[in-house]
Amino acid sequence: MKSNKIIATCITALDLIYYMPSSSEADFLEAIQTPIPGMVEVTGTHSDIDTLVDKYGKKREADIDTNTLNVTIKGKSPRLSGSVTFPYSSKKNNLTGNSVSGLGDISGRVGIHGKRDNLYFLLMGETKLPTGDYNKERLSVGTGQTELSLGLRVTGLYDEGKRSMDFGVIGTHSTGDSSDKITIRATPGQKFGDIRVGLEGIGNYALDSGIIGIKIGGLLKYEAKEWNITGYLGKDIYSRNTSQGSQYGLIFRRIFR
Repeated sequence: MKSNKIIATCITALDLIYYMPSSSEADFLEAIQTPIPGMVEVTGTHSDIDTLVDKYGKKREADIDTNTLNVTIKGKSPRLSGSVTFPYSSKKNNLTGNSVSGLGDISGRVGIHGKRDNLYFLLMGETKLPTGDYNKERLSVGTGQTELSLGLRVTGLYDEGKRSMDFGVIGTHSTGDSSDKITIRATPGQKFGDIRVGLEGIGNYALDSGIIGIKIGGLLKYEAKEWNITGYLGKDIYSRNTSQGSQYGLIFRRIFR
């Protein structure tokens, strides 16, 4: 029990900032999902961190639960799109009993859309601002740093839209202690009536230390005309110099046409 307390004390000094899957990490048809003039998206997620892995691959026990509610407002014209996301999260370190909750880091995104045959493209830039409370020595809802991202999403539709393939690559630069990284993800999907199911694979590569994370997951989406809902479950299968655990959540979208 004493060793657990020592480990728990070390946990708060590590980079455990905002470890939650966002909507950009779990969905289908990303390059075309926002209609004209836009929609409101509400994402509820739960993350359970059970392991910390240092840069040498050494693992430590952890037990941190995080619940996050993201509200995103999205707008779109024929070629341009934009969004702003407001996150509220609560975290608890079950080894120490410490907890924290509040508004996290607000982010904004702009994108340019394109199409060629059955392929849809979204070139996007995103800024995440350090609006959430942050203290390096304890659990925090913010990151204490600004993040700038530039990425490309590609959606392919096949067999009259019944089959889909999403691919994305995003580069992220941080003004704080976090390493600059490249995230690559792929999501194949198959539609059955109003239900679309699929798998997702996500890889994170830090420019200063190589591969730092690989996650796999499953998705299930119900698609109605004016709204849709997506459920997802993800698991970290490889981590280095970061945390490791599992995540699940729901994404609800109300579409305006």
